[in-house]
Amino acid sequence: MKKALLSFTASVSGVALAHAQPFVGSDAPLYAYRLAYSKDGLTATVRVDPSRPPGERVEILSPRKRKKPGWLSDAVAELDAEADPALWCSSYEETIPKGAVIERKTDGVAIYAFDPIILSDDPEERLVMAHLEGRVTRSDDDGEILHYVLSSRAPFKMSRMIRVDRFTMDVVCKRSPDGRTYVAETRSQTAGKASGFRFEELESQYISDLERVSNTSP
Repeated sequence: MKKALLSFTASVSGVALAHAQPFVGSDAPLYAYRLAYSKDGLTATVRVDPSRPPGERVEILSPRKRKKPGWLSDAVAELDAEADPALWCSSYEETIPKGAVIERKTDGVAIYAFDPIILSDDPEERLVMAHLEGRVTRSDDDGEILHYVLSSRAPFKMSRMIRVDRFTMDVVCKRSPDGRTYVAETRSQTAGKASGFRFEELESQYISDLERVSNTSP
């Protein structure tokens, strides 16, 4: 049952990265960065360097003990494959339809409401995304994403045994040295009922220490 719950969270947080488009332009800089990830009460910290060859892009800084959380190896594999797209808030653009409705404008930003585009052919991912609604905050100056939120409209069932009462994924973006916005903070909460027992799962991710390492992908 726990595996099914974890796959639910992965379906939502990973769907944008699976379809992320690379930044266009030969002068687009690559940045290495530090990522701290908390899940199941445990925290792991890694350094990600997109300029390194595949399989060598992620260095585990902590925990250093031999026995590591089971989810860490999957997270490392995903980060290694998506080392550069995982950094940028533009990775979520593919989920935002052109017809997103503007809710309000204030202080140099515009906030839009939308139903996320379902990109995946995976049945579980399609089921999850169909029950979510989105809000995105953009800069009036250049349209960069400053804040991105997905949340469940109402409780829904993942299966006969799992009901999700509430889901939220909140992404806070900050400016990189070249002006693009990166995923500085991500917080996810999933609460519901599985096999008659209530559950709540919290995850958080923080990116910091951006360091320019190259102008082009390897």
